[in-house]
Amino acid sequence: MIASRAPFPDAPFTFITTGVEDAVRTAIGLAGDSSVFVSDGDVGGQVLAAVLVDEVHLAVVPAPLGKGKPFFGTNGTSALLETPKERRAAR
Repeated sequence: MIASRAPFPDAPFTFITTGVEDAVRTAIGLAGDSSVFVSDGDVGGQVLAAVLVDEVHLAVVPAPLGKGKPFFGTNGTSALLETPKERRAAR
């Protein structure tokens, strides 16, 4: 399923163009008993700002990210998260 401003008529995907709330609702319906995962970027930031997220998993790696581009997009909102749980990968 893809959240987009405009659908692509012949694409083999489900397009939702009516907002992130409808996109999440549709994804939950399609997922059944499975989890729904949302990526970072503008759509991820909109879903986070709309308080439609139960958990946030971040992978932190020592790599430059350019000129400080926001991880959850540029929608101008912020979200207060609970104290994170840390899990380090084995080296």
